[in-house]
Amino acid sequence: MRDNGVDSGMEFTRAVPTALFVALCILGSVGIYFIPAFIAKANRKANFQAILVLNIALGWTLIGWVVAAVWACTVEPEKSNH
Repeated sequence: MRDNGVDSGMEFTRAVPTALFVALCILGSVGIYFIPAFIAKANRKANFQAILVLNIALGWTLIGWVVAAVWACTVEPEKSNH
């Protein structure tokens, strides 16, 4: 049997903050996952696409994420005009 509807309203008011929390956690996780790609883009790396592919393909492993992050942070040698 159904109550007077008070419980369904309470369930909704609890569901909204939970859904917002889950959405923020997902967005935060995606942001953290792509930190190496963001760093490479910000540093205007010539091999940004390769870092992005590595980040997408192997970023889910800790080793792949660390390799992409280190690669994104490396300083490219200056090209001489000889």
